[in-house]
Amino acid sequence: MPTGHKKTYMRTQDAQPTTQSPTKGKVLLVISADGNDWKEQFKGETLQDGSPLTVYNTSWAQLHVEASTDYERSIVCKLIEDGSEVEVSPHFVLFRAFPNDLFGNSYRRQVLGLAFSRIGGVNTVESVLRGMDRPVVHAEMVKIAEKLGQAKFPVISAKYHPNCYSGNKKRLIQLPFPTVIKVGSSYGGYGKMVAKSKGDYDDATSVLALGTEFFTEEPMIQHDYEFRVQVIGPYVRCFRRNSHNNWKNQCGNVFFEDHPWHPKYAVWVYEVRQMFGGLEMFGIDVLHRNPTPDQPEGEDFILEINDYAMGFDADYEPEDRKWVKDVVLQRMNELFCGAEKKSYEGQFIFSTYKRGDLKKTGILH
Repeated sequence: MPTGHKKTYMRTQDAQPTTQSPTKGKVLLVISADGNDWKEQFKGETLQDGSPLTVYNTSWAQLHVEASTDYERSIVCKLIEDGSEVEVSPHFVLFRAFPNDLFGNSYRRQVLGLAFSRIGGVNTVESVLRGMDRPVVHAEMVKIAEKLGQAKFPVISAKYHPNCYSGNKKRLIQLPFPTVIKVGSSYGGYGKMVAKSKGDYDDATSVLALGTEFFTEEPMIQHDYEFRVQVIGPYVRCFRRNSHNNWKNQCGNVFFEDHPWHPKYAVWVYEVRQMFGGLEMFGIDVLHRNPTPDQPEGEDFILEINDYAMGFDADYEPEDRKWVKDVVLQRMNELFCGAEKKSYEGQFIFSTYKRGDLKKTGILH
């Protein structure tokens, strides 16, 4: 390319959007499915150098991403926001939605476009990409257990099945019944069933054979409650989530309770933070079995890791959203304003509110 040649970005006329993003300040793209107004959450915020912050909120299904290594704008996104088509060149992304949906749609191509652009995010684009497949996440959990020992990181056992038989219909690895079958990388209680016998298992797999999704199996753990260790930057919250009328604790008549912090959780948090190049937001979901004569301290079974798209406890959600905003602004200030990089390792900041306080007072809304 000749010296002094000006780089240009050409578009066809029919690709012109209704609105274009502002040229001043920084643009934060929020990809969400949680129903929250993240524009309102960041309203009036600026970076440390005084740069105004413009927020665009969309979903994966309404996002088109193009990226380049040659042009001045390394990323251009076209999205639908409030019914209007908008073209933006974001500087940072907040992820609050999983890039697969319950109807078999995958938005991996949009994630790849973001990765190609090298854009920063919370969590990182790399972690979003690697965390799209549940078996990959579980394998990382097993690596931690192998390093620390099962006693310090008690991850639940599991089996992977590709759901492509190639003439082999027998199970090569046998788990005892009852077993929990989880289809694909589904979430929110969907795609999960219990097989209490070989007959149940054969019925389930005969249906799964009509599709292409892999499935995993886990032992059906008899437990007294499920709890989550939620981490947003340095902020930590523990709560129980259980159902009065469903074996899946996030389905049916669900109720939440506060759960006490235990020092052993610090090891879990430290290790999970390191996954996929570093996680800013995640939840560690755990099944707990109360003490017995054989297990006087009770037993924990780490079930899964939920990251950026995890649901919040409704009683504390206003504070959780504020914590998310704090972490995003911190990382953007580091990236664009030269702020000192913060490490959250070893930091545990707990809420000072009690359950019900935020709803009574309207604080943080």
